[in-house]
Amino acid sequence: MFAGVNYTRTGKAILATSMSTKGAALVGVESERMYLYTWVIAGALAGLAGVFLGSIQTASWAMGRAPLVLSFSIVVLGGIGSIRGSLIGAYVIGFLEVFTVSYIDSSLSGLASLVVLVAILLVKPEGLFGRELAH
Repeated sequence: MFAGVNYTRTGKAILATSMSTKGAALVGVESERMYLYTWVIAGALAGLAGVFLGSIQTASWAMGRAPLVLSFSIVVLGGIGSIRGSLIGAYVIGFLEVFTVSYIDSSLSGLASLVVLVAILLVKPEGLFGRELAH
């Protein structure tokens, strides 16, 4: 996925559109098409994740709630749009989850990540490695 975003023409256009719609339009990128590509790719990856998750546990309407909360915390903590931030956010959240379950109480497993997420967002609203929005 990293190579597809950074080395293909479409990936670079999607990245340019995410940074600045006006700037991407100035160099000839059709923003609406890039939005469509992004939603299609995201939907396909979500469907594939649902198939894999449904193959290892009983498929139900709420089968992905716990991974969804963790992934949301990881992406927002690291900074939306930052792959490096998502990796570091994943390590931080993973450490907090294991530490909380092992040493404090297993019923507080999701609470530590959300408390750290709120604390980081109060100090740095764009996340750890996020960039400010272009206007």
